Amino acid sequence: MKKIMLIGLLLLVLGCSGMNTKAVDQKTLQTLKNKTLALIIHESPNFMAMTFDKSMFNDAHVDAAYADGNRLIQEKGIHDPADKICKMMAEVFSEKYGLLYNRSSMIKSKSKKMKDLVHLANVKDYLLDVETVYWFFLNKEHKRPDYYISYIAKLNLIDVDKSTSIGRSTCEYDTVSAGKNPVSYEKLMENDAAYIKQSLDDAANFCINKFTNELTFKE
Repeated sequence: MKKIMLIGLLLLVLGCSGMNTKAVDQKTLQTLKNKTLALIIHESPNFMAMTFDKSMFNDAHVDAAYADGNRLIQEKGIHDPADKICKMMAEVFSEKYGLLYNRSSMIKSKSKKMKDLVHLANVKDYLLDVETVYWFFLNKEHKRPDYYISYIAKLNLIDVDKSTSIGRSTCEYDTVSAGKNPVSYEKLMENDAAYIKQSLDDAANFCINKFTNELTFKE
């Protein structure tokens, strides 16, 4: 079962760029000034550390990859990029369109249901919902012990009063597509996993740029 789920994940990664994007309507953008914005992120998903010895993708290997990945992010202090993406996208909407938000206040939601998110937003006019869908490193082509890092996130800008999405997008980043060569496991781990941290920060910046371009200008 976990093997089937993992295959589904890899298909999601490959097809992520084709997911539905909705730019915020220009008329709506012009009405955002002095409206209030709540910032919401979610519990981080499991980080998958799929090393060469686990690349058969059976249930035991998937469980071990999750366990190793979660332990890695705890021990090395690796942060979920959703936090940065949410804060920086709030800044984009604030600077460009005058939305008001509390820079030091971010809500973490366990639920993905619209009604629960709207409830968490309380009396705010809009909510910015950013979620890390998946993050992992994987042995490239499962042939050699060379690794790449991949990150997927989605963003949803919601009208709280109407419980309706007014803008949404998904981004996918991986180090190989970004022009970086696969690296060794030793490179991933050296200097407290500095390569992983930098790659995830690059992923956050990539997503911020993509979301800004897709959501703030009507296609």
